[in-house]
Amino acid sequence: MRPQTARHEPVALAQVAERVTKARAAGKTPVVVFDLDHTLFDGRPRTLVILAEFAATLPAAQRRHADAIRKISLQGVAYLLKDTLRAVGVVDPQLVAAAEAYWKPRFFSDRYVDLDVPIAGAAEYVRDLWKRGALVVYLSGRNAEAMLDGTTTSLQRWGFPLGVRGAQLILKPRFDEPDETFKQASLDHISALGLVVGSFENEPGNLAAMALRWPDAAVVFLDTDFNPGGAVKTPPASARWVGDYADYSPPPAP
Repeated sequence: MRPQTARHEPVALAQVAERVTKARAAGKTPVVVFDLDHTLFDGRPRTLVILAEFAATLPAAQRRHADAIRKISLQGVAYLLKDTLRAVGVVDPQLVAAAEAYWKPRFFSDRYVDLDVPIAGAAEYVRDLWKRGALVVYLSGRNAEAMLDGTTTSLQRWGFPLGVRGAQLILKPRFDEPDETFKQASLDHISALGLVVGSFENEPGNLAAMALRWPDAAVVFLDTDFNPGGAVKTPPASARWVGDYADYSPPPAP
């Protein structure tokens, strides 16, 4: 989905930082919640590598399709795998099903998650909030059974605070639990950690639930990509939109 750059408000990033500073000065624990995929990390490189490996498994009779798959660019990776394949002419139902069967267990695994790269400015922004005294909570629909080790390693590799006081990682326990159900069930737990001053998400439905649960917090929509099959396709009216974190201008430190 094409970003709506006219709606981006990078100033919202600094405003969340100011909320952190204000809450800390008032003796409260400011909590900021971040999703991972499409919010802090770009997982498209993960898909490209897996698809290239899949293409290498195809027989000579499907060379045309294999060549088309290998030519997919980073910009050509859509949220849904079938849309990515359709864009290069791969529409045969059996081949698409085979590609999805190959891709799915690999994409949701420790083995490939280290191919992700941070969205521009993400690590620097999260670190700045953490240094200002925020309790950073990573709330992700990744499942702990298959992705805990890889996710932890990836966050630390790129310089996101983790394994230190003031940072928590919350993953769903099982792959088959719906992301929306898991995240909504986690909101009460997060509320008990302190004063939630901001939340960052790319999925409109999740962000709407957070806006309802934390009406006084800043809700920030990452205008990257989201599930076109989700029930909610528009962020809440109160959401501020950003495309990345590259234009963050840190307010004066306390």
